[in-house]
Amino acid sequence: MQTNTCKSILVALLMFGSMVSCSKKEEPTSPLDTFKKQLAVAWKINFASLDGSDVTSYYPNLTISFAPTSFTTTNGVSPLWKPTMNMSIIGASAPFHLLREDGLDMTVISIDASKLVLEFQYDAIKLGGRIGSVSGNYHIEFVPQ
Repeated sequence: MQTNTCKSILVALLMFGSMVSCSKKEEPTSPLDTFKKQLAVAWKINFASLDGSDVTSYYPNLTISFAPTSFTTTNGVSPLWKPTMNMSIIGASAPFHLLREDGLDMTVISIDASKLVLEFQYDAIKLGGRIGSVSGNYHIEFVPQ
């Protein structure tokens, strides 16, 4: 009788072992893949500063949505925030950079489910901006829309 019990236990263990070894193993996610997933939501402006001064009111209702190689804005102020622009993601780990087609390099200071923080130096003359465009160091915070 004990032989049958031992055989039953052995069969059960073998079946359990085969189920475990056949389970789908998840591939580790790279920092770049995680970043792309975090970026791929609609964002709205929460705060903006230029050389340390609050300029949030300059960008009322600005929203931005990212695709793998471009972004689209609504209520953006051109030339800083054109309606659509191509870009590349630079880097394999943080800090990532968003290199726009006009040459502007935006550093992603931080990103998570609740906030996206970008910083960049905007040179209006170098990047073809209007004379009234404001050059300087920008710090912009977005929250999910």
